[in-house]
Amino acid sequence: MINKDNLAALLDRFFDGTTTNVEDKALEEYFCGGGDVPEQFECYREMFGWYASGMDENRLPSKEPRRTKRHRISAEVIIWWSSIAAVIALVIGIGWNSRLEKLAQEDYYADNFIVRGGKVITGMDEIRDDIEATIIEGDCLEQEIDMNIEKLNETKIIE
Repeated sequence: MINKDNLAALLDRFFDGTTTNVEDKALEEYFCGGGDVPEQFECYREMFGWYASGMDENRLPSKEPRRTKRHRISAEVIIWWSSIAAVIALVIGIGWNSRLEKLAQEDYYADNFIVRGGKVITGMDEIRDDIEATIIEGDCLEQEIDMNIEKLNETKIIE
């Protein structure tokens, strides 16, 4: 009687040519009987089916290997690695874009300078905060002027 425990040893003996006719028939029945065969031995099912058919030339085992779960796992791995590659490309693209924006900003402010305590400062890293603060202050002043213009216009309409 063949079971999962002695199957590997019996197959080794079969491939060494040391099995008896009774053991050969038992292997054919085991693989062709429709029962559960361990996955690592599933590839022998077609071969023993061919032996059981009397080695009929019309039923030769296919030369193409059967697709197993390894191919599905491989596809999953490929999808997983593709996803990682897409994320990396996205991160690099965003980083590259922000670097280009920073370079463009530095070109825009390249000729700017500030005078602090009577000393002229031209380093972009040193003046960036002052420039941004000046821009914000200018925006606030612009809003204040717009509000004053609206008040004057309302006053003229009332008079």
